[in-house]
Amino acid sequence: MEKLFLGLNIATEVHRGLKYSEIFDQTERFVNHESIEDAFMSVFVLMGYGIGNLVDGNQINTEEIMNLFLHRNLRSKPKWFIFQVTLILFYKVNFQLHG
Repeated sequence: MEKLFLGLNIATEVHRGLKYSEIFDQTERFVNHESIEDAFMSVFVLMGYGIGNLVDGNQINTEEIMNLFLHRNLRSKPKWFIFQVTLILFYKVNFQLHG
């Protein structure tokens, strides 16, 4: 993703390994940054993985993240959201061998 946006000459910020609360902290910092006023649009990509649909024991609330983009700096500007979260689920499987 990073190469795609940089190749399109789109200003890009990449953060890796964020904890649950850091996702919201970085998003709030982004939407409140003064340079966002000059942007044509915003693109938010959240890619990650979690165990049982949880990140640090919390379920990601996409609506809460999207609501952060209602900030005055982004009013009337297009917004593109991409959420890709891989879930790691654990199943208990019992095998019995007959023979």
